[in-house]
Amino acid sequence: MSAERAFPTTSRDRLEAERFRAVFDRALDPMVILDDGARFVEVNAAACAFYGAERGELLKQRLPDFLVDHARFEKSWQTFLANGEPIRGEAPGS
Repeated sequence: MSAERAFPTTSRDRLEAERFRAVFDRALDPMVILDDGARFVEVNAAACAFYGAERGELLKQRLPDFLVDHARFEKSWQTFLANGEPIRGEAPGS
């Protein structure tokens, strides 16, 4: 990610970042942002409710911590990182 995207520098960039934050925070669906290691780096309130954890607790964990089939996820995650192929499967608890 470029510095321009990570740190909005123009008023247009700041407006886009504010819009993204508003949509992310107010979404009724669980939304998470993961780093390359599948660690939570951002979660919305719906994700906290879905996973049954406080935001601070989630930010200390990895998505696979909530999955039954860790090995399958890890393989799919590596494929996603390598070529962007979507990960398909059921969400925990479904």
